[in-house]
Amino acid sequence: MRRVDRYIYREIFPIFLVSFLIVMVLFQANTYMFLAKNELTRNVPLLATIQLVLWETPENLNLVFPIAVALGTSLALSRISRESEITAIRAAGGKVMRVVWPALMFGVFAGLLNFLCITKLTPYATKRSMELKTSSNVLAGMGSFVSNRPLKMGNYTVSIGSVTKLDEDTLKLRDTLLVDRTDESNISVISSQEGTYQRGVWKFSNATSILVKPGRTNAIVSRSREFVINGKISLREMMGMQDEAKDLTISELQEQIKLKRQMGASTANDEKTLHKMFSIPMMCVIFSIITPFFSIKLAKFGGFAGVMISMVIVMAYYNVLVFCTDIAAKSPSADPVLWTWLPDIIFLAIGLVFMRKLE
Repeated sequence: MRRVDRYIYREIFPIFLVSFLIVMVLFQANTYMFLAKNELTRNVPLLATIQLVLWETPENLNLVFPIAVALGTSLALSRISRESEITAIRAAGGKVMRVVWPALMFGVFAGLLNFLCITKLTPYATKRSMELKTSSNVLAGMGSFVSNRPLKMGNYTVSIGSVTKLDEDTLKLRDTLLVDRTDESNISVISSQEGTYQRGVWKFSNATSILVKPGRTNAIVSRSREFVINGKISLREMMGMQDEAKDLTISELQEQIKLKRQMGASTANDEKTLHKMFSIPMMCVIFSIITPFFSIKLAKFGGFAGVMISMVIVMAYYNVLVFCTDIAAKSPSADPVLWTWLPDIIFLAIGLVFMRKLE
């Protein structure tokens, strides 16, 4: 039977690979078209646009894997059924499940790859994409630099009154206040009316430094023509943009959920994102259970029937997923974990019932 397994793997893999590449290119083309027709990104250099498309690709792969599995398994088993190879296996004493088993194992393998993509590659790529969008002025019309927002830079807590972008690498700063409280016996306050930030180097002109010792009424005041600090900070922080849940890894999400619970803040969105990292790859396995049933049952109508039913199943799943996670789960009394896993539970139950009928 190992020969049967290898035979079915050889049938599934080429179709899966072609489907994977086609769907991935379609997602990339859709991303490029969105950037090309958007007023904010129309003037971005072509190279930057291509980089944006590439950094957006890993997030799209989360959906590409299940679609490719559905198409690969359905078309492969449909062809095997049309040519009566399943009938031959059953005549030799085999079971239909013996044909479906390699498809299921292929779904498990694709699900593991999807899980690694979601948990390892997607958070990194999303952060890089957002950094590139910000530095390319893609978000110029969607937000401005936040005034008087505390920023952490080394030992200093920095508050900036206003920020103006001079060129691609330089920011002009006004009304900047830096406070250093790392030494409990001394509090250092530095004030500057004007300054610049360029590639991790902060320069403050005509800075006034005030050294305060707690418990004393006097302070030591000094002035300098230029005060320089080395410390990189992202433009996203300057604009007051926080990391989204999808930008975080599993451990970072778990830590964020823990902190929010301690603060009494809502963790529903973080919990949905965390569990979707597991539920979406699981769909690769579920699709490899559901699609063989329709492929074998509808094989007499040709391979096109397998493609159609696969796409209907995929669309049905994602519609149920959107309803459960983006609509139903938003209710204050809803359990975000249950609603995130509900589509998987429903489709897995359907797949198991169909498999029993197929045998």
